[in-house]
Amino acid sequence: MAAIKDKNKVSVHTSDIFHIADIPVNCVITHGNKVYTVVKVFHGLNELALSLQKRKPNKPFLVKFGSAIQGFAWENFNFELNNFNKRKVVEKASENAWSRAQACYNAILPVVGSIEQNIESKLELYIRGIPLTEDIEACAIRAGCTRQSIYNWLNLYLAYGSHITALLPGHFNSGVGRPLPENFMVAANKSLGNAPISPYFIRRIFNQQDQGRLDKFIANDLRNQPDYKITSLYSIFINNYCKDPAPDDLQYVAQKYVNLSKHISYDQFAYHFDKTVDIEYFNECSKGVKKAHNNDAPRFGVAQDLTIGPTYLYEIDSTTLNVYVVTRIRDQGTGVLKTIRLGRPYLYYVIDVYSGKIVGFSVTFKRNAMAAKSALFNAFTDKVKFCARYGIDIDKSEWACEHVCLNLFSDRGADYAESIFSEALAADLGIEGMSYAPAYLSRARGTVEVTFDSTDGIVIQRLDGSVKPERAKDSVHPSTTSEINIEVLNRLIIEAILVSNRSKINCTRLHSADVFKGIKATPNAIWAQHIDTNMGGGITKPVEEVKYALLNQGQAKVFKDYIELDAKKVKVRFRTNNIVFAKRQAKLKSKKACFTIKMRYNPDDFRFAWYADPDQDFTIIEFKLASEHKRFDELTEIEIYQLERVEAAQQSLNKQSRGFEHVHITEKVEEVNTENRAIGSKAKGKKSMAKGIDENSKIEAKIETLLDTNDTRTLFGFECDELGGHSSSAGGSDE
Repeated sequence: MAAIKDKNKVSVHTSDIFHIADIPVNCVITHGNKVYTVVKVFHGLNELALSLQKRKPNKPFLVKFGSAIQGFAWENFNFELNNFNKRKVVEKASENAWSRAQACYNAILPVVGSIEQNIESKLELYIRGIPLTEDIEACAIRAGCTRQSIYNWLNLYLAYGSHITALLPGHFNSGVGRPLPENFMVAANKSLGNAPISPYFIRRIFNQQDQGRLDKFIANDLRNQPDYKITSLYSIFINNYCKDPAPDDLQYVAQKYVNLSKHISYDQFAYHFDKTVDIEYFNECSKGVKKAHNNDAPRFGVAQDLTIGPTYLYEIDSTTLNVYVVTRIRDQGTGVLKTIRLGRPYLYYVIDVYSGKIVGFSVTFKRNAMAAKSALFNAFTDKVKFCARYGIDIDKSEWACEHVCLNLFSDRGADYAESIFSEALAADLGIEGMSYAPAYLSRARGTVEVTFDSTDGIVIQRLDGSVKPERAKDSVHPSTTSEINIEVLNRLIIEAILVSNRSKINCTRLHSADVFKGIKATPNAIWAQHIDTNMGGGITKPVEEVKYALLNQGQAKVFKDYIELDAKKVKVRFRTNNIVFAKRQAKLKSKKACFTIKMRYNPDDFRFAWYADPDQDFTIIEFKLASEHKRFDELTEIEIYQLERVEAAQQSLNKQSRGFEHVHITEKVEEVNTENRAIGSKAKGKKSMAKGIDENSKIEAKIETLLDTNDTRTLFGFECDELGGHSSSAGGSDE
């Protein structure tokens, strides 16, 4: 960009820039009062990383060369050389300011990098949106500050020239180049415009001590206020910061009086508060973090810009359905069907971002990584067989998606505390990576959020037992009117998905060539048109391979007598009846000798584990929970971990004084027996509605896990009966 580098030329219009290589790093792009810094130029991807210059800059964002910048057309902008070295903050920087800037720079150095110190820079990863959680945490611990401070310094560093001068503290002047008086006494000698009409009107000059009290009020007291009107905030400020306690000898009850050297007028407070407070922080305090981020963020759709075709990027998210469900079981005594009321299940959707097509879903009572993987399994496998399970016959073209995606996009919810993405998943299915949306910004996942709203309006709100957005105060609890079960709910959601995929119109997803060819703006039509041309037909995998890849992977040690799986929190023992694998165990020379394998398991059900044995042409062999760990067969991983902690504590106490504890426990048992004999048994009272529904939902979640394990075992070629145990032909059953 030779034109920009000419110092005699003030600016260059974007229409004069013909290639991205002409744009130098750290030049600025201006439009009106908006100034953006070019943080990074990605020539191969034809992208620019821009940062908006402001007091607290946000993380840089990516735009395509020639495309709109935050809703403003590319043609509206001018390129200019930066003047970072001429900023007032640099010219007026004191020695203390330079030392503070150096401390901030040292804190972010592990991320920024240094050629002299041989530290690799991670700024490109940060700009591209790769999570650097561990690095940021390490920087915060090293500098003795919060993670948010590290993020703020990084954004400031990138927005103002990627130099230490960007971290110099700012100056806040009152008026044009006029500093505030130091204190009340200095300000008393200065005049303040015309004299007031009334001689009793209290008025003085705002000074640096007042500014300090105002800063303290904003930092410590602004959050969690009942009212954010400026008059209310002014009253709280005066009461907390402008009053002193009266001397004890002048009062019977502790009182405060207004200190006129601290008191400021309402107009002064309103002016300086508006000048000092960060508007984003004020909105977070007054509206709440989630509402502020969602309502005030720029509103423009760029979801499709991140993809090149169907299956390139899938969005996954979950929501709590606004309906209570039931299950019906037959009473063993009377044979009458009995209705058990459950809670509100969770719905997981997997959406193809390019076409807007719903490619997979799952209705479940679990909300963890395995529940999300259940939705991914549905997205990656054939839908004809799946719909047939619910009595719905479809043609393959009606829901033609059984492809593995290249990238995943999700929020930062608790479902993903244990990440669904792993090296094993990438190796087995070819998924390249997973990225996460900004915290509290649901519009960053707009494709899937809109689909949730549509499903709620079309299906859920029309059902008996649905939770209404504005329920009347005298209405009955919706769980008392619910009549729908999980199977029927699945069937209705499938019907809603089929309708959405074939008839939902979104013309913005069409390309120019699609318009000329007369392609309909429906998800099915866009998918069918571009899956072959853009993605080479997509990637499909056998259903057994998909199921195996979505199971958790853990390192296991194979000993002579057992196989010990080392999960993240617990160690569990297994055994197998596979003859070939048993021979490998028999060849071990001692009980301590072992070799390692990588097993697959379901952290919600430790009764079984699986392994694709390379010595048997990658045949999947099954492992069963060892007899000494049978007490784990109905527990999840976290429950096993808690049980082991309790058992370890019990054993520790037992070792300290075993004899004394035995005597003590015997006495306690006798006391309990004596007390029970005197009182006798009493009938238990009814559980509350909420507690009963919650317990029923937990039971349903356990049943759901058992059925999922049954499906997995059947898929891998192992026989099992209805309750998840071994068939009689296999020689016995589970306890």
